[in-house]
Amino acid sequence: MRFSVITPTYNRPDFLFEALLSVQRQQGVTWEAVVVDDGDGGGVEVVQRLDDHRIRALWNPGRGQVDARNAGVEVAQGEVIVLLDDDDLFALPDYLHRVRTLLKEGPTLIHSFGWLLDQESDRRRLWDLTATVESLQKDNTLLVAGLSYPRAFHDEIGPFDPGVGGYFDWDWHLRVTARGYPLGVIAAGYPWGVIDVPSVCYRSHTGSGSVQVSSEQRRHAFEALKRKHGLKVELKNHLLVLEEFRGRALEQR
Repeated sequence: MRFSVITPTYNRPDFLFEALLSVQRQQGVTWEAVVVDDGDGGGVEVVQRLDDHRIRALWNPGRGQVDARNAGVEVAQGEVIVLLDDDDLFALPDYLHRVRTLLKEGPTLIHSFGWLLDQESDRRRLWDLTATVESLQKDNTLLVAGLSYPRAFHDEIGPFDPGVGGYFDWDWHLRVTARGYPLGVIAAGYPWGVIDVPSVCYRSHTGSGSVQVSSEQRRHAFEALKRKHGLKVELKNHLLVLEEFRGRALEQR
């Protein structure tokens, strides 16, 4: 089982370097990393500096992060696609090994608990939400960092949708589950499809999409997602989703 880690990048060479180092630390699996430069060429330079034959760079043939991801998937040679943004990290050196173990149980979206890292305050919060088909109708309860699935999903379902912009991942979750593929659940203490220890880091900072909730472009993309799937939801970022989840959990005690 070979993994293709897809990393779009836009003018964040320092973050990208750290992300790729976390890929290089992965043990016990065969992987490649495809970096798609959507900016000024800094991503290409980082790949050249690392000088690792398993990591290659290409220019985004389209416009924006979704086109960049689709370009990466198009050239990917692995049987498993792994999404890792340039400002996110694998927190454990056996992350991909854990993914491989879970995928042996059958095709699904593999996702992980993780750390939400606030770059400004240096604070970290544990993201340990259990995602279900029902929860995805209300909020995006999966972290895109480290999201993994069989490459064959794209052959059946198609590419990511540029029309929903930064909500391509939520859209993808809904499209995959609509085809009947399961989400990871934890039943009787046994995880399938979800890595139930914090294994990824999702960084929040001034330039990240999760912070720019109020931007006009993001609102337009959000409305497109709602229309596409008939959702009745409010615009939120991951921090607000987490806080609301924690609040509901306390009320139920």
